[in-house]
Formats: sequence, structure tokens, C-alpha cells
Amino acid sequence: MTLPIRLRIMKNCRTCCRFGNVFQQRRKTFIHPIIKGIILHFMLAYFHPFVDGNGRTARSLFYWYMLKKGYWLVEYMSISRTIYKTKRNYEKAYLYTEYDDNDLTYFILYNLRTMKKAFEELKIYETQIGREQQHCLDCKHQRESIRVKHKY
Repeated sequence: MTLPIRLRIMKNCRTCCRFGNVFQQRRKTFIHPIIKGIILHFMLAYFHPFVDGNGRTARSLFYWYMLKKGYWLVEYMSISRTIYKTKRNYEKAYLYTEYDDNDLTYFILYNLRTMKKAFEELKIYETQIGREQQHCLDCKHQRESIRVKHKY
């Protein structure tokens, strides 16, 4: 790796860190934390500082930022799985953003749709788990009532 490329990557990573850590009060324009997390995701993957794992690292950075900002539910949402299922759209969101003078609208909208889908899948999963737990409780009560009948 030549020195200028390494310096550029270091500068880009510092810019990304500053953007993620700057308190909102210092900024004149409000950026919603979810949008800011999506922008951080884009920035890291766009700078591409690693040979491999840039997407995973960018998503981890997004998760970290969301948790840091109090969005605890993201911990249970499988955003990466949803992205994996729509990989072509994920790649298109990057390409459209790059081709349209880095207009992040495409990438932001894609990620918001992805988060919505991941949240819907989480709700379905929660409903399934609830049914399974209820079924287990019903079976347990049935067994207990059968035991009680056999004792008397």
C-alpha cells in the first residue's frame, strides 16, 4: 500500500469517527440518529479501508451507533440477514448514490426499508415464540392434570 493511499484511508476513517462522535448540539443541522447511523454505515463501506469485511464492519458500526443512541431493539433485529436477502438492492443503493453525485437518499431509503422489514420479521418471530411457549405451557398443564387424575 502506497503512503498516499494509506494517509487517505486514515483521513477518511478519522472523518467517519468525528462524524459519529460529534455531539448534535455542535451541529447547526439536526440529523436523526437512525439517519446518522446509516450515513456512518455508508461512509465506512464507501471508504473501503479493509481488504475484506468492509460491509460487515460498516453494519457493526451502524449497530454500535444505534445502541449508543439508545435504540436497544436493533440488537434483536437481523438487519444483516435482510440485507443478504436483498443483496442486489443493497448494491444498487450504493451505485445509485455514487452515480448521483453521492446523493445518500438512495442508500438511506434502502436502509430504512430494510430496517422496517427486519422489524416486521422480529415481530413475526416474537409471535411464533409466544405461541410455542403457550403450547409448552398447555402441554405441561395437561401432563399435570393427567398425573393428578392417576393419583386419585
